[in-house]
Amino acid sequence: RAAAQALRERHRDWAILTLDKVDVTSSWVDRVRGEPANALLPAVEDHREWLPYIDLSGFSSWEEYLATRSKKLRSQVGRELRVLERDHSVRFRRTLDSSELEADVESFFDLHERRWTGRGRSTLAHEHARAALADFAAAALEAGWLRLWFLEVDRQPIASWYGWRVGPRYAHYQSGLDPAWSRRSAGLILLGRTIRDAIEDGAIEYDMLGGGEGYKRRFETGRREALRHR
Repeated sequence: RAAAQALRERHRDWAILTLDKVDVTSSWVDRVRGEPANALLPAVEDHREWLPYIDLSGFSSWEEYLATRSKKLRSQVGRELRVLERDHSVRFRRTLDSSELEADVESFFDLHERRWTGRGRSTLAHEHARAALADFAAAALEAGWLRLWFLEVDRQPIASWYGWRVGPRYAHYQSGLDPAWSRRSAGLILLGRTIRDAIEDGAIEYDMLGGGEGYKRRFETGRREALRHR
């Protein structure tokens, strides 16, 4: 309702509204689009896709959830973390203070770019995308939504995770990784830590948003259909 009202009040400032990856069962989008007799603009629906998620409502602990995953995944997550902790000083850290935010956001961007080394350009390479994510991080931290995580080895960040917790949903947006640590499953270890935090935080869903990457299939418990509204 708030978004619909804001759009109507500033209707002269925009011409096209795109709503990406909207759950087909969501009712809120109808309020934004407006009733048929009073619609903001003609609507087009296209680009259907599947969004993976983890239903956390039936799990009281990370261990309970992990027990439902494949034997290979359980072994990999546990073994690689134990090896890291044996050979190095290991710390999981979440950004909690505004004084840390600017440096942490830059560290996230740096690790995200390293993750794309040799694979083309990331969508976060553009300055506008970075500015938007930095602004959102500041507002989200103030609101208590931000979940910006790092895996540090010997005091150096080797993997990062950017997401948020709004209401009962914990959402995974983007990640970063130092390629030198990819064979040590650093990204997988950090992803597992955020799922653990979501369970301990009382979230009922871990939303993995868009993308059909193989690692998401290893963790997901279900998928929802989504589409784009224009």
